[in-house]
Amino acid sequence: MILLIALIAVSMAITVISQPLRNSLRSQTTTTSTSPPREGLRPTNRDRPERAVLSKPMSATFGPGANGRVSLETGDRLTLVVEVDRPSEVSIRGLGLTAFADPYAPARFDILPRDPGRFPVNTYPGGRAGVIEVSRATRPENP
Repeated sequence: MILLIALIAVSMAITVISQPLRNSLRSQTTTTSTSPPREGLRPTNRDRPERAVLSKPMSATFGPGANGRVSLETGDRLTLVVEVDRPSEVSIRGLGLTAFADPYAPARFDILPRDPGRFPVNTYPGGRAGVIEVSRATRPENP
């Protein structure tokens, strides 16, 4: 409780001290210029997020001791929850994702795979929790 009060007092002090700095920064003048859009140009695929409209959200949970498997396509969104029975580090090899989990707080990953492949989900200590299989999208890129 004392720590919470101290944190509130410190944040209030920072707010009060930073107020004059904000006012001095607002008084400085900046100039930006933009060029007018060129006539007759259409947006390309590079101008749009890749398959943002077509991606479908998915969720999966890998439990302790289970060897789960989830299949999805490139561009699909996946929320993966990995539950463990003892404190563990959870990693998804090939995607460069790592998180810590314990029995009361599972590891949670939000994944948007761009490349196909098999991505093992491992716990340390413990072993394999499952695998994520990503295939190339079969949906059309442009609706």
